[in-house]
Amino acid sequence: MLILHLRLNLLDPIDMDEDGNLIIHSILMSKIVLDLITGSSWWKKLLYYNPVVHPLNKGPDFSFLDGRKPAITTTLELERMKKHVELGKQIVHYLNEIKIAEQLYEEQQMQKTFLRKR
Repeated sequence: MLILHLRLNLLDPIDMDEDGNLIIHSILMSKIVLDLITGSSWWKKLLYYNPVVHPLNKGPDFSFLDGRKPAITTTLELERMKKHVELGKQIVHYLNEIKIAEQLYEEQQMQKTFLRKR
């Protein structure tokens, strides 16, 4: 922990309080700093990082008078939409796995009750 403190002391926006917790004084952080700052368990990686999307990056800054929706204007938006589609596919896949597991469990329970009745 002392080595980490000395390495992070070179960076201005980060300090440590008397308990050894990291304090961030700046809004802008690099990915390396984000990996190090996770509370008291700084050596563990975060399970999920939810970045904040700026409203100007969310969609185009113009609209059509006839009501048409404009196409995707940034690569960040395209990547975000692809990620959402992939997450949706994963959710559907896992829900189908849960349904199959529930059906198998019901079949096992019916077989147990059938064997008990014999």
